[in-house]
Amino acid sequence: MKSKTISVLIAIFIILCCWFYLETSGSYQLAFKARFYQSVGNYQNAYETSKQALKLDTYNKLAMSVFVNSQRALKLERYVAQGKKFLDDIRKMSQKGVDSSDKARINIMCEIVIDEYHSLSKVNVDSDLKLEAEGIYENFLTLKKELFDKTN
Repeated sequence: MKSKTISVLIAIFIILCCWFYLETSGSYQLAFKARFYQSVGNYQNAYETSKQALKLDTYNKLAMSVFVNSQRALKLERYVAQGKKFLDDIRKMSQKGVDSSDKARINIMCEIVIDEYHSLSKVNVDSDLKLEAEGIYENFLTLKKELFDKTN
């Protein structure tokens, strides 16, 4: 009976020590803050905060995982923004009429977006962001097939 009590007290002591360390460590405080930013979809703040946490403690695994995942999510966000910008540019070009130089520009835009999609890391990021990126990829794939892959 006495050994069970001692083992429970030791376990509680270890848990309290771990909790105290996590509460007082600046690196882990920043890592938890970065994890919160990541969970609400604010990837830029998550990236910056986890970067600060890694400067304080390079062995902080939580900060490292948030840093890497935020980096990948930011790449996805940039991809989506670039795809939307290219689609707007293509719409503007098509409203005034498309000549051969515009067609070449559209082809290059399609190739950029399609090639960049394959280089993106598919990891645990926001599923809406993944779906949006996939939608943009599909739009450009369809556009390229309709405009440039016609067999006569």
